Amino acid sequence: MNKIRRLFVYVTIISVMIFAACAAVYADSSSGTIGTDISWTLDEEGNLSITGTGDIPDYNYSGSPFFAKDIIKTITVGDGITKIGSYAFYRCKGLETVTLPPSVESIGDYAISECDNLRTVTFPEGLHKIGYSAFSRCKNLEAIILPDSLQELGEYAFYECTGAATLRLPVSMKKIPRHSFYECSSITAVVFPDDLETIEWSAFYGCRGITVIDLPDGLKTLGDSAFASSSVRNLVIPDSVEEIGVDAFANSDELRSVKLPDALKKIPSGAFSICCKLKSIEIPSGVDEIGYGAFYGCTDLKKAVIPASVKKMEYCFGECFGLDEVYFEGDFPAPLNGSFYACNLTAYYPADNETWTEDILDSGYGGKVKWIGYCASHVEGAAVKENNKAATALAAGSYDLVTYCEKCGTEISRKTVTVKKLTPTIKLSAAKKTLKKGKSYTLKVTGLAKGDSIKSFKSSKPGVAKVSAKGKITAKKKGKAVITVTLKSGKTAKCTITVK
Repeated sequence: MNKIRRLFVYVTIISVMIFAACAAVYADSSSGTIGTDISWTLDEEGNLSITGTGDIPDYNYSGSPFFAKDIIKTITVGDGITKIGSYAFYRCKGLETVTLPPSVESIGDYAISECDNLRTVTFPEGLHKIGYSAFSRCKNLEAIILPDSLQELGEYAFYECTGAATLRLPVSMKKIPRHSFYECSSITAVVFPDDLETIEWSAFYGCRGITVIDLPDGLKTLGDSAFASSSVRNLVIPDSVEEIGVDAFANSDELRSVKLPDALKKIPSGAFSICCKLKSIEIPSGVDEIGYGAFYGCTDLKKAVIPASVKKMEYCFGECFGLDEVYFEGDFPAPLNGSFYACNLTAYYPADNETWTEDILDSGYGGKVKWIGYCASHVEGAAVKENNKAATALAAGSYDLVTYCEKCGTEISRKTVTVKKLTPTIKLSAAKKTLKKGKSYTLKVTGLAKGDSIKSFKSSKPGVAKVSAKGKITAKKKGKAVITVTLKSGKTAKCTITVK
């Protein structure tokens, strides 16, 4: 029994010691200092308060005192703190809210990255820099409202912030760095700054919530995969754009139409590949190369016109199963390898162009192609009217409808079209008129259809009211008479004359 009591006492003492040690550890971790000028406290509810002056320093991967502290729910940084250092709050997975003061000028690399439950961040006016991957994989961040003071946004800054529905960019931003909003799939709209010049590699890759892209005039470069896998529907790329990157809009499966810049020289590889709802594309006349697979898998595309400026194209229309017609306007654009892979279409080429040899026309370039040389085929045409004979109220008209080839002027077809004669019309200056005996009135006739004229004036009672061949009515004696005007077309009109 004594042994049991002694064991109980020992267990009790050890438990008290462990509890005291844990309490001491908690007490040590509930407050502290960073350098000599910054202090912090963490209460039992997970509210972290940081006060003082100067920079929260940069840390390595796990060197911060707050690294992976899931207990932290909110962070409030006091005025006077000028920097949030690299990895300062990395992987604080319980963190929900961050409030930053106007004194904070920069946020370091990975500073608040992989905080799964972070919902709101107050970005102060006065903030100049957000570092590399600073908020990457904060998947529940609701809005990204960047201040106009921001001068530098790091690559991958908001990478895979999949919950962010709102994005506001600084008005003076000139460059959107690579992967900065990669897979921010909940963003529905972006207002781009007027001064924006560059959108880098994969900046908006996978932003499937974006259905409208209003790119600013002055934009120069769209990087590789800049808007790949987006949901944009109708795309207008401003004429200021000089370069479009590889796969820039690839896998944008809601894209219906594209307007390319007039000065564009190259459509790069995969630029619009697997845009399966793309129905039309106008290739600017200055383009000299269509890259590998540029329109691969655009299954709704029906027609393509290849301007004479294109000197090279390869595998560009593979698996465009809906493509029916392709028109080449210039020389054979070598090598053309695989450009019509798995397609079944008719291709038209300029028959008088010596670069289109028999060997070239023997190939389907990966598909089944029927080659037709124009103008023998007259695949394009412009309709005009010739020998016009205008219709009148007396006779039908006609004209020759002639279709000419737009490329060489050869007459394609001619047919005579008949136009019905015009409907006769007439208007008298009076339908009724009262005259005193001996007085006169000239009946005016207007509103005649083209080609019509007056055939006769006739009085029903010349003894009461006489009418001349020019419509002058003279009252003879008391009574009523009806004046009938007859046109050459047969149309008539009447005026009743009462003589008193």
